[in-house]
Amino acid sequence: MCLFTLFLPLSISAANIAWGVVLISLIGYGIATRSLPRIRTPLEKPFLIYIAAAVLVSFLGLDPKVSFKHILSEFHKVWLFYLFSIALTIEPTPQAIRTWGIGYMLSAIIGILQVSGTYAPMEIQNQLTRWGTEHHFWKFIIPSYRACGTLHPVTYGETMSLAVMGGVCLWIYPIIKISRKMLSLFCILTLMALMLSQTRGAWLGLIVALSVILYFHKNLILSALKGSLLLILSMFLFSHFSKISLTERFFSIFSLKSLSNVGRLGLWKTALQIFKDHPILGVGINHFRTLYPQYHPERLANKDIWGSAHNLYLHQMAERGLVGLAALLLLLGTLLYQSWKRHSQNPSFLNLWTLAGVAGFLVMNVTETSFESAMVWMPILFLYAWSERTHAKREM
Repeated sequence: MCLFTLFLPLSISAANIAWGVVLISLIGYGIATRSLPRIRTPLEKPFLIYIAAAVLVSFLGLDPKVSFKHILSEFHKVWLFYLFSIALTIEPTPQAIRTWGIGYMLSAIIGILQVSGTYAPMEIQNQLTRWGTEHHFWKFIIPSYRACGTLHPVTYGETMSLAVMGGVCLWIYPIIKISRKMLSLFCILTLMALMLSQTRGAWLGLIVALSVILYFHKNLILSALKGSLLLILSMFLFSHFSKISLTERFFSIFSLKSLSNVGRLGLWKTALQIFKDHPILGVGINHFRTLYPQYHPERLANKDIWGSAHNLYLHQMAERGLVGLAALLLLLGTLLYQSWKRHSQNPSFLNLWTLAGVAGFLVMNVTETSFESAMVWMPILFLYAWSERTHAKREM
C-alpha cells in the first residue's frame, strides 16, 4: 500500500503495478490463512445498482459491442474498491500517509519547476524541450506555462487539490509525527502547484472542501480568512510580475465570453439535446462521441468531435439516461452521506479528509468527468475505503 500511495500522484502505470503487488500479496495471504476478511459496506447496493444500470444501457444502446468494451472500467472501480477494503482490513498501514505525502511533494515540485522553466534562457528551454520530446519518459521536464507534473493539467490540478485538503486535515488532526514547518511546506508547495495548474474546477472543488472543513471547525474561520486574503494578494502580485495571470484565469470562471466556457456550454447543450431524444436509457456508454457530430456539426474550440460533455452528470445523463443518472447519484450520494456520517460520529484525520475529498470531487465533476479518470477516482475510493475500514475496526 505504501508503494501504491507513493506512485498514485505520479503515474497510473506505476500505481497499477503497485496494486497488482497488493493483489498478489492478498492471494498469498489467503492461501496461507485459508481465509480473507468479509467486507460489508454501505456502498454494496449502490455499486450493484450502478453496474446493473451500466450493463442495461450498454446492452440496449446504439452499439453494445462498443459500450461493453468501455464498461470494464466500471467493474474496475468496484473490484478495486473491494481490493483496497480487504487489504486495509488486514493491515491499515498508517505509514502510507507518509509515502502518499512524499508522492504529492514530488509531483508538486515537478509542476512548479515546469513553470519555472519558462523563465530560463531560451537556449535552455529549447534544450529541455528537445530532450523531453526525444525521450518520452522525460516529457515532464519540458517547460510549460501550465503545471502538469507527470499528468494531464486538469488531472494534475485535481490531484493537487486533494493533496492540499489532506495537508489541512493533517494540520487539524496530527496523527503522525511531522514538524509544523514541514507540514506548512507541504501545504504551500501543493497549493502553489494547484494554482499553477490553472485548473479552475479543482480550485472550486478545494473551496467547497475547505468550506466543509470549516463547518466542522468553526474556530478556524478567522485563520481561513487571513489565509484567503494572503492567497488573493499573492495571486495579484504573481499575475502582475509574471507571464501568467492567475487572477484573470480565476475570474474567467464567471465569464460567458471565455473560450473554454463557451466550449463547455456548447458541450452541455449537446448533452441535453441527446438526453432529450433518449431520456430513459440514453444512447449507451461511449456514444456521446458517436452522436456528437450529428448534434453539433460545427467545430467547437478547434475540435470536430468531442468524446466528453465535460460534466459527469450531463455526460452520463446523455449516455445512460435517467436510469444511469439515478444510479450515479445514488452511488455518489451514498459516498457523501456515509463520509459525513462517519466524521460526525468520529472526528478524525481520515474521516475529515475523506469527507472533504468527496465533497470537492463532486464539484470537480461539474466541469469534468473526473469519475471516469482513474487518476482521480482511484485515490477517492482508496481514501473512502481506508476511512471506512478504520471506522469499522473502531466499532468492533
